[in-house]
Amino acid sequence: MADYFVTLAQAVRANILAAIEIACRNDDNDRFVRGVLAITPTLETRGDYARVSDLLERADLRCCPNCDLSGAKSGDQSLSLKG
Repeated sequence: MADYFVTLAQAVRANILAAIEIACRNDDNDRFVRGVLAITPTLETRGDYARVSDLLERADLRCCPNCDLSGAKSGDQSLSLKG
């Protein structure tokens, strides 16, 4: 039974990451940034720091050019504006 829940969690995580990629390709900046900020705590918990860094950088560079996400922490929904 535990294997089922692990497989389910992996499938849900894969679906969320796919939705984030679709939002990015469709220039849906709001959904992309919200999705990135929502999934990063889970990815950090799993030790996927490289993916977290990549997603935050892409959100910062591509979707929010006037924002600075470099200091964003897990679950942080606020964005600071670059000066």
